[in-house]
Amino acid sequence: MDFNKELLWNNLFGKLNYYDLKINLFSVGDITFYPYLEELIGKLKEYGLPIILNYTSGKGIKNFKMIENILNLGVDEMNVSIFSSNPELRRKWMGDKSPEMSLKAFEIFSQNIDVNASSVVIPGVTDLEDLYNTGNTLEEWGVKTFHLLRFGNFQNQGNIFNNRPVIDDIIPHSFEEFQEIVQALHKEFNFTVIGIPTFYPENDIPYILSNSNYSSYLKFLPEITSKATIITSKLSKKYLQKIFSNIDKNGLVNIISVDKELGDLIRPEDFSTVNLDDLKNKIIIPGNALMRDDEAGKLLSKDGRLKRIIRGPNALTPINEENTIIKERAVDFELNAFTNLINLINS
Repeated sequence: MDFNKELLWNNLFGKLNYYDLKINLFSVGDITFYPYLEELIGKLKEYGLPIILNYTSGKGIKNFKMIENILNLGVDEMNVSIFSSNPELRRKWMGDKSPEMSLKAFEIFSQNIDVNASSVVIPGVTDLEDLYNTGNTLEEWGVKTFHLLRFGNFQNQGNIFNNRPVIDDIIPHSFEEFQEIVQALHKEFNFTVIGIPTFYPENDIPYILSNSNYSSYLKFLPEITSKATIITSKLSKKYLQKIFSNIDKNGLVNIISVDKELGDLIRPEDFSTVNLDDLKNKIIIPGNALMRDDEAGKLLSKDGRLKRIIRGPNALTPINEENTIIKERAVDFELNAFTNLINLINS
């Protein structure tokens, strides 16, 4: 590494180890449609860092020359949306005009670099049979991970800016049903299977501290000394209740959920179902909830009792931004997050 590069990275990242860094090329759309992608990869590769393409549907890959160029330029990893190994499903549901080309590109990439594939799990479309077929194909290719994304069709599942379903007449799997699908594929194949919303069966995520095998770590959390109400999502409530039943011996904290499956998606109207009699005067809401604190306070103080609104940590369990999350790091993450949460409760 020459001096100028070292100086650049020190200025940008301070004391971070240069050799621990990766370059993640990410676009709001399909990265392979970017007209100067190959030039960009070539310039960035001069720094000698691993490059990840995140993400591609494959529809922007029109010929074998582009595949060859990307590999020759030294891309190290790629995140791809396979949806299905059935080209007709890709043609219909992804609008892929050349699904055979896309699938062939994924196969070549998988045989040469690390590839993380993903599929949206839609009842009656990418059902368990199709997922097994796709999994068999991915295993033959040698992919690194397979991400399964549960289809969200309704407001409480994430479709928060539209009152109508995304697709009529499709009832998405419940989270429990989705977990069973992820677990089935996890047991069937050798690659890592990860579910979104967060479910990583290989490493007991989400909420590893709610697992009895890790209860000994709870002794490292601070003592709870103040009363508070935690408002959370439907999916997180059972995990939080299990953890707090072990650490809140005096019953100072109660946990309430609203009809949103993810805490980041909670909006002011979701508080309409909250029984104000159940609230303590200090309320912790998700750190990324989609509302202003004063707005939340006004809505939750309609009973005449002024409530103090506090933003909790942005995440209490690791989210699937990485393709692997080791157990030790998950435990450390949650211990730190719950320590911060308890300190807010006690403040």
